[in-house]
Amino acid sequence: MSLFRKLLLIAAILGFFLPWPGVLLKEYLAPTLAISIFFSLIASNDEQRLALDGVKNGLIYNYGFNSGSLILLSLFAPSGIKEGLIMYAIAPPSAGTSAISAQWGGDPKGVVAFQILSYIASIVFMPIAALLLLGSSIDATIIAVQLIIIFVIPLIVSRFVKIDKKKKGLMLEISGVFLALSFYSVISISSSWIVANISEVAAWTFLMCAITCVVSYIAYRASGKKPDAVIYAMEKNGGAAAAMAIIVLSETSVGIISIKALINALLIVIIGKFLVKK
Repeated sequence: MSLFRKLLLIAAILGFFLPWPGVLLKEYLAPTLAISIFFSLIASNDEQRLALDGVKNGLIYNYGFNSGSLILLSLFAPSGIKEGLIMYAIAPPSAGTSAISAQWGGDPKGVVAFQILSYIASIVFMPIAALLLLGSSIDATIIAVQLIIIFVIPLIVSRFVKIDKKKKGLMLEISGVFLALSFYSVISISSSWIVANISEVAAWTFLMCAITCVVSYIAYRASGKKPDAVIYAMEKNGGAAAAMAIIVLSETSVGIISIKALINALLIVIIGKFLVKK
């Protein structure tokens, strides 16, 4: 298991058993995510190029398969859970997507190209999608400002930073530490809701896990067994989705986002046993 996945699992455990430091981090969630994105981007500076095939696959499997299945599921979800599923669905891919692609023998350069384009597009796409799918009560301006902090500033600053290729692994590990910190904060904020609604959480956890597995398998077969399709069909930037939900949605919405992020962390560890590059 990679250090990144170990950190996510540790963050989830601490979020339940030692939540108060994570709750204090709530106000710093956007900057913490921005630092994670920044280190992820400078680690992949040498891989940043226009890769149309990577962009195409990202649009099909991350927004088509992944987002589509979650929005469809939200049609049958109660209030609170519905909004959380939608916010997660319209988020861009996770900062760790390219690292997983490299581990699984995919095309990390294509993944990085899609990540960068999706980060930029999210500044417009997420606020508009939130308004259309969640209603006029959502303040799109707040979402746009938070996305600029999380994605655009790190992207601009990273263009002026060059590192030795030997330090790439270290940069990814630092990115993982800050991503785990943000995940810890989200779980901590949601822990009381999860415990208080454990039967409902268990049912939705099983349902989301099953749907994620089915959609990922269909993407794998439809793509000609490309590992990147599996990653796209599973991974979204749960931290960014949660950061938006904390500001404009309910505790229930934040909770379901954190559960989905935890499901992904566990499934990637399991699926990685079969797809990891030897």
